Amino acid sequence: MNPTTALRFLILFLGIGGATHGAFAQSPRDPASAYAFATPAEGRAILSARDEYVRATSALERSAQLRTGDNVDEGRFMQFMRGTVLDWTEEERRRLRPLIARLDRFLSGLKWKRPGRILLVRVDAALENGAPHTRANGIMLPKNEYTGTADRLTYVVSHETFHVITREDAELKERLYGAIGFRRCERMEIPESVSRMRITNPDAVENRHTIAVRYRGEAVEAMPFLRFKSDDIDTRSGFLGNARVAWLLVDRERADCRVRTGSAAEAEEVAPQELQGLFEQIGRNTQYLAHPEEILADNFFQLFVSTLRSAPGEVQSPELLGRMRAILFR
Repeated sequence: MNPTTALRFLILFLGIGGATHGAFAQSPRDPASAYAFATPAEGRAILSARDEYVRATSALERSAQLRTGDNVDEGRFMQFMRGTVLDWTEEERRRLRPLIARLDRFLSGLKWKRPGRILLVRVDAALENGAPHTRANGIMLPKNEYTGTADRLTYVVSHETFHVITREDAELKERLYGAIGFRRCERMEIPESVSRMRITNPDAVENRHTIAVRYRGEAVEAMPFLRFKSDDIDTRSGFLGNARVAWLLVDRERADCRVRTGSAAEAEEVAPQELQGLFEQIGRNTQYLAHPEEILADNFFQLFVSTLRSAPGEVQSPELLGRMRAILFR
């Protein structure tokens, strides 16, 4: 999930346009595929579950999700999400099958256990204000995605696949987060004045990983934090246009972490470029910095599209792709 639609797709496709079209020859359905088109019943079962995502949401964001001024409880929220599930058309299945075949070949080299099955769930664009995302082992694909380009579908499905993989394996997740400098906090204290404006990312529900950087000459820990602009937004306008990423300063004592009091106001004025040492760790292959999970998912996309090119593509931080490849693949 992204804070804005523009941010989600302001990604460098590194010249894959054209390469993907020729590469996706039609292929028969592989019964051993990691992917399956979800039935409406399967999609509804995922979206109506009271999982960690639902439990983490606030009343403010649930109202923004439904674009209503009403107070929305968890039950109404789950009912709304359940009602967005749609059935696949044969044309949509046909269009996705070549991409699925490519992803299956790519995933076959994983050193880690693959999810048993990744469900592709067709949903109405009202869900998550039209942003593709994951829940459990399902990738939620809004129907508006099928009017886009093959490049866009390639980005969305490969990016979201990464989230399902890391959700299945906590050890793998921590290895990858560590590869870009993020360390887990076993306990994270966030002031209520900040946490009440939090936007819950269904792809990465927790905010508990920090990175060591320098800010204004001081050695600090920092954490990206997806939040609303304020706690009095007009929820009828939705959440994407009201979202922003703040960088919070964090005090760490071993695995106990505490967001500095008042750091939210300060973080609003801190551009990532002001955090010295940040890009040396996370690389410069993506502008999507809302969470370490999203930074890595975009780099996973870059790894995937590198298998579709006849010649190596240019990325600003190839060493990061090398670190990820060494962790992920045989």
